[in-house]
Amino acid sequence: MATTTFRTTTALCAVALTACLGVTASPATATTRESSVTGAGRVFYAPAPDDDVRFTFDAHAVSPADGPAPRPADARGTVRVHHRVAAQGLAVWAEGEVNCVMTSGRAATLTAVITRTSPELGSWMGKHLGFTVFDGGDGSGRNLDQMGSTGPMDSLAKCMAGENSYAPVLAPAPFFTLQSGNYRVKAA
Repeated sequence: MATTTFRTTTALCAVALTACLGVTASPATATTRESSVTGAGRVFYAPAPDDDVRFTFDAHAVSPADGPAPRPADARGTVRVHHRVAAQGLAVWAEGEVNCVMTSGRAATLTAVITRTSPELGSWMGKHLGFTVFDGGDGSGRNLDQMGSTGPMDSLAKCMAGENSYAPVLAPAPFFTLQSGNYRVKAA
């Protein structure tokens, strides 16, 4: 009888300990929900096929796990553009601070304000770029990702028109195909 009581007590303690660990571990791992656009890729640039044009995204919008979907204007991150102009033997670049991220399924729209550039692109400072990204990963190993971009522009439509209403963000359909690289879109 004492052995049975000991086994039962030990089993109950193990279940209670597992439950306690599970309860304390869950909130730590699921305290936020995130939408994101990440990755780097070299696009096929039709106007100058020999040019090396690359876009890199590390963009995130985060919200509490028990709240609504991430607010696009609560975005953070970086966008980088690199363009090697083959005909001139010139490489230029720009980097921007992400200020809006919207995702839906495997598609995303994001915007950034340029904060750093190579000397040749100094006129881009403080201007806005808009991007669309399609994560075409289909599991086949083929790269079907696409992206589109617009800018630099003095301003783009606001990411959010009000507390709960969204305004469109200016960015074209994803018209560039990737030659190499990979983009990942994660909807919350």
